Amino acid sequence: INAMEQAHAFPGEVYNIASGTEVVVKDAAAEIQRVCGSKAAISWGSPKTLRPGESPRWQGDITKAKRDLGWEPKTSFAEGLEKIANWFRINASFYE
Repeated sequence: INAMEQAHAFPGEVYNIASGTEVVVKDAAAEIQRVCGSKAAISWGSPKTLRPGESPRWQGDITKAKRDLGWEPKTSFAEGLEKIANWFRINASFYE
């Protein structure tokens, strides 16, 4: 909320709001599966089949958000997934 209040001073700017830590895509998929209680198979292509610019890892650069907005992550990737999954469970009727 504080970051949103600061954003008016930077019209048109785009910010990464992320954990700031690297997440391997395979680990992210497994964590999403765990949080959702899914046993669905995850199908992976070969690392040789990555498209140009595609990465097997994610890491949002939060430097700009820290500098301009004073924003710092307070939630880990796993904790954020838990919160999102719980929100969807509570609000499932929105999507029926």
